[in-house]
Amino acid sequence: MEKKTFGKKSSGYFKLVLSIVFLISGVFFGYKQYNENKKYDLRVNAVVKNVRDKYDKKNNTHKYKAECEYVVDGKKYSYDTMWSDHRYLKNDTITIMVNSENPEKINRLEFWTISVIFLFSSIMSFYFYKH
Repeated sequence: MEKKTFGKKSSGYFKLVLSIVFLISGVFFGYKQYNENKKYDLRVNAVVKNVRDKYDKKNNTHKYKAECEYVVDGKKYSYDTMWSDHRYLKNDTITIMVNSENPEKINRLEFWTISVIFLFSSIMSFYFYKH
């Protein structure tokens, strides 16, 4: 009597298809970020005016957020960084990319982060398909 291997084969194909879907998604979001970057054509220095921090009891770490100000064509704008492990100090400068036609719009590279996650997932999924 022959053993059926449908479960193992279909699981392998599923991992391969999943890997391809993650790869396509990663490339899509990378391309989207590439196009988004074209809108942000002006490099400016933002000055840290205030720093907020919070303590994460679960991970025993501090997170920091810088409240910044920058000037484009004589007009002041504000910008808050995302919460991160990087400790900012008052009067530090942060280089940011803004849209010269709409200087309050800042390139936060959100699609780049999503792209990297999908590409990493694709590599891991393909690794598990092969092994």
